[in-house]
Amino acid sequence: TKWAGLEGTAIILADHAQRLSAVPPVSLDLDSALSVVPESRTAMRHGAHAMHDVTEGGVLGALWEMVTLYGCGIRLDGDSIPMLDATQAICSQLGLNPLRLIGSGSMLIACPDGPALVTTLQKEGIHAARIGRAEGEALLDQNGHAIAPPGADEIYCLS
Repeated sequence: TKWAGLEGTAIILADHAQRLSAVPPVSLDLDSALSVVPESRTAMRHGAHAMHDVTEGGVLGALWEMVTLYGCGIRLDGDSIPMLDATQAICSQLGLNPLRLIGSGSMLIACPDGPALVTTLQKEGIHAARIGRAEGEALLDQNGHAIAPPGADEIYCLS
């Protein structure tokens, strides 16, 4: 749900704005977007098998934790991962990987009918996208290549 690197974007804009050139404006209150309670309630009504909030380590960290915890692989469609224009600009300028940036406020949800859940979440005003599917025993990209563990969160690369 929501966007990759959500909390990281808020932190960097608050703490490192002087290091950034033009960053597209963010049209939402990032701090108020950090709760995942609304989407978790909707996911439960849709028969969610698993949910994981995206915190330290970003989307890739959360995906790795899901694969490890549940013993079920994921084929990720990285191009489908939503990201704010501001996050892309910030990460590009600072040399950070937005998929490894702290993402509190976003949630990964595994459920029997992802497209239906996405539609319902969007009707409820929660940005959502289907970014992959359960498959195999590892975390794979859309071409079937293994994705390495993400390591430390990108927020720690800033000094």
